[in-house]
Amino acid sequence: MSTSNVTITLCINHSQRVRAELLEIMNTKASKIESEKYLSPTGKESVHSSVLDSPSLPPEEKSLLRLEQEGALLVLAGTESPAKALTVIFYHILAKPFVLSNL
Repeated sequence: MSTSNVTITLCINHSQRVRAELLEIMNTKASKIESEKYLSPTGKESVHSSVLDSPSLPPEEKSLLRLEQEGALLVLAGTESPAKALTVIFYHILAKPFVLSNL
């Protein structure tokens, strides 16, 4: 399997997990059961849950599609910048032996 196919598969899988989590949160909120607050795997309230609870956002900003798109952006924001920084760091370490010797 090529790298691009693996990347596409990972993106699709992530999108499906985000959609499933959002649907679970939205269904819990729709059931009006306050004791069933959705928690993330870390035990804290989910970002999506907080957004859905926000009184300052209009309903169209809380749609499933909009929240799925925001979920994708959150993942990219947390991966692209660190990946870019690591690329630059490793370039300088490998291109300049004195940098590596100082580590």
